[in-house]
Amino acid sequence: EIYSEETIEACFAKITPVRYNEQIDLFGLVTCIPIPAGHTIGSANWIINNGDYKVSYISSSSKLIHHTLPMEVASLANPDVMILNNLSLNPMYTPDSTLIDVCNIVTMSVKKGGNVLIPCHCTGVLLDLIEWLISHLSKNNITDVPIIIVSPVADAALAHPDIYGEWLNATKQSKLYVPELPFAHSQLIKSKRIHHFASAADGMGAVYKTPCIVFAGHPSLRCGDAVLLLEKWKNDPQNAVILIEPEYPIAPTLAPFQPMYMKSCFYPIDPSINYPQAAKLIKDIKPKTVVTSPTYSKCPVSQPNRTDLVLS
Repeated sequence: EIYSEETIEACFAKITPVRYNEQIDLFGLVTCIPIPAGHTIGSANWIINNGDYKVSYISSSSKLIHHTLPMEVASLANPDVMILNNLSLNPMYTPDSTLIDVCNIVTMSVKKGGNVLIPCHCTGVLLDLIEWLISHLSKNNITDVPIIIVSPVADAALAHPDIYGEWLNATKQSKLYVPELPFAHSQLIKSKRIHHFASAADGMGAVYKTPCIVFAGHPSLRCGDAVLLLEKWKNDPQNAVILIEPEYPIAPTLAPFQPMYMKSCFYPIDPSINYPQAAKLIKDIKPKTVVTSPTYSKCPVSQPNRTDLVLS
C-alpha cells in the first residue's frame, strides 16, 4: 500500500474549489482568476496579476465547439507574459475527422458482428464521442447494440455534466431548465441502451452480447478492464480496438498483446489547440513576451516537412 486512505483524504482536504472568473488572493502578493479554457468540463486558463505585471497562463485549451463553455480569450489580452502550453500532441489529425473515422470503424465492425473496444478515460471527449456515435449508429439503423462504459468512476463522470451546468455551453445549459437532460447519454442510460459498471465483474455479464461497444480504462492498456477484454477479443478478426487518447501511440501500446488478429486503429481525438490556432491566439492576445516549449518550433519527427505543424 503506497498511500493510506487517511493520507488521500487529507490531501483532497487541501483542495479549494473555485468558480470561473472568481478572483483568488494568494498571500496578498498576487491575484489569480480562472477563466474557461474550452477543453473539458472544468478546464481553466489563468490570469495572474501582481499589480505591476500580468501573466496569461494558457494550459490545455480548445477552440473546438463542443459541450463545454467556449474558450475565453478577451480577458487574456495584453499581458506582459503569455505562457503557452499543451498544444495538440498529434497536429496531423483533426478532432472532427477522427470522430468520423471512429464512428465509421465502429459501425463497420458491429455490422460484421464484431465487438469494439475503445480504451479511454471516462471524462473529456468521451461525452462528445458518445453523442456522435449514437447519431451515426441510428443513421445506419443500428439501435440494438449495447454500449457499455467500464470505469471505477463511470457513475460520477456520467452524472456530473448534468449537475454542473456552469461548465457547459449555452445550448447545454438551456436544457437544464426544461424537462430535458443536456446530454444524450443520460436518456440512453435511462432507456438501458447505455450501461455503466465500476468493473467488468460488476454485472457487465448480464447485459453483454455480441456485438457490443465497450469503453474501458485504462487507455495505456497496462491496467484496468480494457486489458482483460483485449486479451479475450484479440484473436477474432471481426473485433476491433480503437485507440483515441493522443498520449498513447498504437505501436508501443499494443506491443505486449502481439500477435493479435483483431483490427487495430489509432484515431486520436485531441481537442487541444493546434499550431495555426496557437499562432492566431498569440496575435489576438498581443503579449509582450511568449514563453513556450522549444519542441513547438520543430516539425514532428513523423512529418519532417510539415512546416505548417510548427509554431512560428
